[in-house]
Amino acid sequence: MLVDHPNTVDSSSDEDEQENRGYVATNRSKKFLKETLNADTIIVSCGMLNFEASNYANGSSTEFIDWQGNEKVTSSYFERYPEARKKFLRSFERNYPELVADRNVVLIDCTTFVDPGHDRSLRSHLGTHHESFRKILDSKNFTKVNEPLKDLRKDMKNLVIDVCKSGRHRSVAVNTAQIDAIKVNLYNDDETSVIDSIDLQAETHWGRLCGSDCPHCDTSSTANEPNMKRALEILKKIVPISKKVEPKKRAATRPARKSSAKEEDVDTSPADKSYDSSMLQLLIKEHDENITIMVIQKLLEVLNSSEG
Repeated sequence: MLVDHPNTVDSSSDEDEQENRGYVATNRSKKFLKETLNADTIIVSCGMLNFEASNYANGSSTEFIDWQGNEKVTSSYFERYPEARKKFLRSFERNYPELVADRNVVLIDCTTFVDPGHDRSLRSHLGTHHESFRKILDSKNFTKVNEPLKDLRKDMKNLVIDVCKSGRHRSVAVNTAQIDAIKVNLYNDDETSVIDSIDLQAETHWGRLCGSDCPHCDTSSTANEPNMKRALEILKKIVPISKKVEPKKRAATRPARKSSAKEEDVDTSPADKSYDSSMLQLLIKEHDENITIMVIQKLLEVLNSSEG
């Protein structure tokens, strides 16, 4: 039983709450993919009243729902009731230890937003229905709710937990809204960085919803394109920007010294000097004095012309 919990405005309909409380997951053997557990950042959506009953949960804890009892989930729930936040996080870690292990955990309370489920025309759709998505982005509290994203870290792996009451509308939309901003800011749009998104209630608590193949809820649809762009624009101002690591530059090498024509043509090494002297002696020995003088003069003329 909760202490000092108001029985005032609920964050969604009583009909939905009865459905959520009455639903029990029939399969607890669902395992996370290895690729998911290896991701740099994992973003999950879930419901306060049913995250312990997801088929991904190991069933080791019902601490939150036992404490919550039949009390209603009101707006900004974790802000109003810090004890609820503590119990939620403790039970989440027990039920999903492989998700939480060695990760920086960022909790986003989506109960601040008006539940799209209040609109009967949208109740059977996911939170990514273009109208529901737009209304959440239009909320004056959208930026404030997502402020904890400033605590994301590049130097370790992250887990972002988006939670509303039932894990079908608000947290699903916010989950989708965060992906691009984290990819662009935190990872510099690096294709080698992996961000994985999971809706924990999808297989156990979406039974009456349209499904992920609904064209109205498709996040890549033309109708949702403005929503995705707007979400990126807003959240880029919150998600930390990582410095782009430039590839290491090769050390500058000194250009090879270009030899002058004189240096290239005249080799002054000792070996060459010895060679020139012996050739001159041979020339003098085998010819008379007049011919020798004439050849030497010709050689001098050639050398003088090349130096000039």
